Amino acid sequence: MLFTQVVSVGIDLSKRRPTYAALDLEQRLFALGRVGVEEMLAFLSSHPRLFVALNAPPRPNQGLIKRQDTRSQLSLPPLLPDENPDLRLADYLLRQSGFQVLSVPAQSADAPAWMQRGFDFYACLEKMGYRPYPADEAPFQWLETNSQATFSAFLKEGLLLPRYTLEGRLQRQLILYEQGVLVIDPMDFFEEVTRRKLLHGSLPIEMIYTPEQLDALAAAHLAWRAALHPDQVTGWGEAREGIVYLPANSKKKL
Repeated sequence: MLFTQVVSVGIDLSKRRPTYAALDLEQRLFALGRVGVEEMLAFLSSHPRLFVALNAPPRPNQGLIKRQDTRSQLSLPPLLPDENPDLRLADYLLRQSGFQVLSVPAQSADAPAWMQRGFDFYACLEKMGYRPYPADEAPFQWLETNSQATFSAFLKEGLLLPRYTLEGRLQRQLILYEQGVLVIDPMDFFEEVTRRKLLHGSLPIEMIYTPEQLDALAAAHLAWRAALHPDQVTGWGEAREGIVYLPANSKKKL
């Protein structure tokens, strides 16, 4: 059997147990599943070189958006009296470009549970020797991404459908398929749908990935780009708070 080189891993932490996807050099799916944190960390330590993208921020915001020097450097207007400054620079910039992203609070205790799991997971990666991307020739690198913004960026002018609906899942799977990720062609789903199956509620749902799997796959694809085609990703934000990586030339007006 030929050795399969896993290049990238994408991780979604929206549930208590991480959902992950691993891709090889050709974007073939090496692994896709949901495991415990310890099992996930063991997998990430079992390969000689990996780029890992998480669909979660690495730390709370550091208040950069409230600093006058930051706003002056980026030619940002003064904060309005009713403007909420409790977000990262990356969050602000992404929103200004039309992406719908959640803000990351300054206090860990104010963050939702999935964000707090992310803070802890990044700390584990650092202890294992992972370094924030880009880190020259470091064999183990991590980066933050936002899967919904990634899907949105690939659509350009289209409308991203709700992630938990069947049509939203089909759309996301098709986006991944068209980006070269060797997932099941979602159009095959329609070939399996018959009048009888529809009447009996027996649709081939197993052909369509779950929302968490799709988010993990999008993150894995982004990490694959960062590892092999770094010119195809672009970062938003500042390293002290966290840089969000998306496909290059991402700009979406929603």
